[in-house]
Order: sequence, then C-alpha cells, then structure tokens
Amino acid sequence: MMEEQSLILKEYMELTKYPSLREMSKDTGIQLTRLFRIINGMEMKLKEYLLLKRKIEEKAETRNLSHLAFKCESALPIRARNELEELMGRYLKQQTLLAA
Repeated sequence: MMEEQSLILKEYMELTKYPSLREMSKDTGIQLTRLFRIINGMEMKLKEYLLLKRKIEEKAETRNLSHLAFKCESALPIRARNELEELMGRYLKQQTLLAA
C-alpha cells in the first residue's frame, strides 16, 4: 500500500508543480497537518487516496486512460484485449528497466 501511496503523491506533486503544503491543502481539502504526516510516511486513508486520485485525473492530460481501459475491457474481443495487455506489459517492463 505504501508504494501506491508514494506513486500517487509523486504524480500529484509533478502535475501541480510541487505546491506548498498550504496550496496542496487548499486544492485537496485535506488538513495541512494531515498532509504533512502523509508526506512524511503516515499511511493515507482511502478517502484521501481517492481524493488525490480524482485531483490527478482532473489535472492530467491522460486522465481518460483508466476509463478507456475499462471500456476496452468490456467491448473488445478477447484477442484484442490480450494484445493490449501484452503491449501495456511491454511498456511497463521497459519503463522499469529504464528506471533501474
């Protein structure tokens, strides 16, 4: 869970150009002291995680990826879904190798 938390915090910070805690609190509605604790390693609540995720989706250019993936999963034939899964897996593996 902490890995997902770190990823969502990193993504939020990058999209909002590393705001101050006060700006972040104003944008998200999460209390200033709570944000300080979260950033310093305290586990976030589901409500806080979902709130940050929603803010990311609002600000991100690729905010429709998860919605599009859901639509593809329900509308495309199995073969097409398998091809997409394979392609996404390759990109993810490539990104992991580049980050190492």
